[in-house]
Amino acid sequence: MAALIVEPIQAEGGIRIPQGDYLTEAQALCHKHGTLFVLDEVQTGMYRTGRFLAGHHFGVEPDMVVLAKALSGGLVPSAPY
Repeated sequence: MAALIVEPIQAEGGIRIPQGDYLTEAQALCHKHGTLFVLDEVQTGMYRTGRFLAGHHFGVEPDMVVLAKALSGGLVPSAPY
């Protein structure tokens, strides 16, 4: 199984927003070829862009989401024990 992991909005080297239908086309290609479409929402998740996930601005529904520190700021463990 393969996966494409994408940051919907990149923020490390300046704010970089994908053009047009980039994310929807990437998602369509992933589904066509049996690849997981994963959004890395560590910096943009949890309503930091106005919606729960930045990917929602682009009309995509990922197979998996990486939120990590967005859930608890990295201070409180959020994994079940």
